[in-house]
Amino acid sequence: LDAGFTANLIRRIIENLQIEIESFHVSLRGCGAEAGVVLGGLSIATTDEHGTKTFVDRTVVDKNTGESKFLFKALSMDGLGLYVDASLPSSLPKAQGHHAYILSPMDFEASVRQSDHEGHKMFPKYQVKSKIPQLAASLSRTQLELTNQITAALAPNQNVVRPLFPEY
Repeated sequence: LDAGFTANLIRRIIENLQIEIESFHVSLRGCGAEAGVVLGGLSIATTDEHGTKTFVDRTVVDKNTGESKFLFKALSMDGLGLYVDASLPSSLPKAQGHHAYILSPMDFEASVRQSDHEGHKMFPKYQVKSKIPQLAASLSRTQLELTNQITAALAPNQNVVRPLFPEY
C-alpha cells in the first residue's frame, strides 16, 4: 500500500467520524454521599457549511481556488449536569432523577470550522462558535462537605478544601 493513500484514508475516516451517545449516567456512592454526572445526549458530527450532516473528502482540491475545503464539525450536548447528594438510608426510597445539582442539566451547542488555507491570513485555522442557552451552578455547604468526604476517602493524605467563611 502507498503511504499517501493510507494517510489520506485515515484522514478521511477521522474527519468523518461521528459519535452519538444517549442517556449517560455515572455515579459514585459512599461516605454518606452520592456524586454523579448525567448526560441526556451527545452528538459530534461532520457537517457542511450550513450545519447539515454530511460526508466530506478534503483530499479533493477545489478547481477554482486550488485549495482543499473547510472542515465543519458540530457538537451538541443535552442535559449535562453534575450533582452531589446525601445518601438516604436504604429504607427510604429516592425519587428517580431528583438530585441536588451543582451544575444544573444544561444544553450546549458548538460548531467548529477548520481551515487548510496555509497562505491566507483571511481565515483563522480554527473558528469556534458556541451557544449555551442557560447555565445554573450552585454549591451548598452540605455539598461541599460531602465532596470533601468523598475526596478524603479517595485520597486520604491530601489536604481538604474548607469554606473560607463556614458560617455562611
